[in-house]
Amino acid sequence: MIDTPVQQPLRVSLRDVLFIVFSKLHVLVGTFAVIVVLVIGHSFLATPLYQVNGSVLLKPLLDSRQQLHTLERFEVLPVSQQDINSEIRIMTSDTLLRQVVEQLNLQAEYQPAFFHRLMIKAGITGKAHPVEEAVRNLREKLEIEPVTMSNIIEVRLRGENPERITEIVNTFLDRYIDRHIEVHRTGGGVDFYNRQTETARTKLLEAEDALKAFQKEGSIIQIEAQRTQNVRYLRTLRENLSEVTTKVMEVDIKIQSMETTLKTGGDIQAMIQELRSYEVMVDLEKALTPILVEKERIALLYPESSVEYQDAQRQVDKVVERIKSEKKKLLDGMILDRAALANHKEVLEDEIQKIEVSSVALSLKEVELNRLLREVEQNKKNYQLYTDKTEEARIEAQRDLSRVANISVNNLAAIPMTPVYPKKLLMAGLALLAGLLAGIGCAFAAYYLDHTVKRPEDIMRWFNLPVFAAIEDTHLEKDEKI
Repeated sequence: MIDTPVQQPLRVSLRDVLFIVFSKLHVLVGTFAVIVVLVIGHSFLATPLYQVNGSVLLKPLLDSRQQLHTLERFEVLPVSQQDINSEIRIMTSDTLLRQVVEQLNLQAEYQPAFFHRLMIKAGITGKAHPVEEAVRNLREKLEIEPVTMSNIIEVRLRGENPERITEIVNTFLDRYIDRHIEVHRTGGGVDFYNRQTETARTKLLEAEDALKAFQKEGSIIQIEAQRTQNVRYLRTLRENLSEVTTKVMEVDIKIQSMETTLKTGGDIQAMIQELRSYEVMVDLEKALTPILVEKERIALLYPESSVEYQDAQRQVDKVVERIKSEKKKLLDGMILDRAALANHKEVLEDEIQKIEVSSVALSLKEVELNRLLREVEQNKKNYQLYTDKTEEARIEAQRDLSRVANISVNNLAAIPMTPVYPKKLLMAGLALLAGLLAGIGCAFAAYYLDHTVKRPEDIMRWFNLPVFAAIEDTHLEKDEKI
């Protein structure tokens, strides 16, 4: 019975590693030599690439609305991350890159990649305009990055011709300054704002003249004082009108009472208070009392047809007629007084109406005056606004003429003397290391991919058979026999 071989766990010792390396030394050396030769050959044969660096500094911005006064302290606006991102967007804009391309005629130097040319010839893609292709190519090659924890933006460009890439970067920085000024330039111009200022000044003068004419024509000095005076006068008139109306009503009642007494022939003793204070009436009343007493006494002694009684009656009638006559005179006087009071009442009502009409007119004048005052105030604000805008436009014009901006070129590109690629010493060192590692890896791969029996231990490990003797490995010549 044949025992099935048992697979032993694979254990690799340092002796095994050395055995594998020396047994496949030709694979290691070959791989190492190929990689080193290829990398070093490429480093010597590759076209050198140069890199130029430029940088732009963003300075804190002064508020453009501030005037140029030597004694005024300006407020400085710090540079924010948004400002840096905005400037990077301006740097990568098509307008700026197109200006650089057209100024340096870069579209004549641009050559599409090999696969792109094949796609164009095959009709897979269309041929773009040379300027647009040059702009896209320049955007891909330019490296624009902000420096951490600073207000500096770096611009880098790699190329085979150091003089040309230096010229491109310096031209790019110069055109960027112009583009920055153009983007942040305040709209309008000095002439435009000068015209607007003159127009606003003319309107202000017209509004002030209209206000003065209105005040002079309406005799308006202080509307509030006039309104207060009208209110006080109107209150006094209304109080007087109330008193006169009350008196008229009282007189009407008295006149009506007296007219009723005179018409009905009522008791002459029932006199109103005004009659009791009238001296003539008081005297007549005093004279009437004894005559009535005497009449009553005679009536007791004599009949009504007697001469004595008739004589007493005539005396009483005479006094009564006198009293009635005096009452009639007093009634006529009351009527005259009532007419005077009524006339006075009408005068007061007319005056109150005039004051009310005057108050309404004064309110209308106040509305018109407020409108004119608001118009004057608005024209003053417009005039001041256009004056400030004119000053800002003048400052901006001077900034544009002198190319003053809140940015400056911190570092102009200089022609590089040493290429950044390839770095021969570094590539040689890396080639040696990579070749060594790759050679060892290939040696192990070649060893484990070879399934032939190489050592006695392999028989014991794979077939579980004991080994009694082994013949040393000898290298024989081709013409020798074993």
